[in-house]
Amino acid sequence: MDALRVGQRFDPSGYDDNEIFLRVVPRAATWRLSYMKYTAPTAEDFQRLKNELGHTGEQMAELFAVAGGQQWRKYTGGVTPREMSPQMLFFGAARLVLSDDELKRVLAKMREIGAQIEID
Repeated sequence: MDALRVGQRFDPSGYDDNEIFLRVVPRAATWRLSYMKYTAPTAEDFQRLKNELGHTGEQMAELFAVAGGQQWRKYTGGVTPREMSPQMLFFGAARLVLSDDELKRVLAKMREIGAQIEID
């Protein structure tokens, strides 16, 4: 996708809500528009992961930084399960695959940027 000029309008028709990701990158009076195609895992996908990990709902909530087991169930049940944002999924997946040292480096970068964060 081409970069947009300042003041130029982007027409989102043809994209659904999960396909558009805006990234503003000031570069010689132009801003870039990036997009990604994302489809959230289903409730069944999350249940399979929970079973593979042998986790409780509370442990899954902690993994994905959800308030607790009751909130986690909103992603795994009910008439219309909630879709997980790509950011939340990325966070949980990173915690599953990164080593402790790699995760510490990411957290250090977040702090350097200005966040205050501690993870047990």
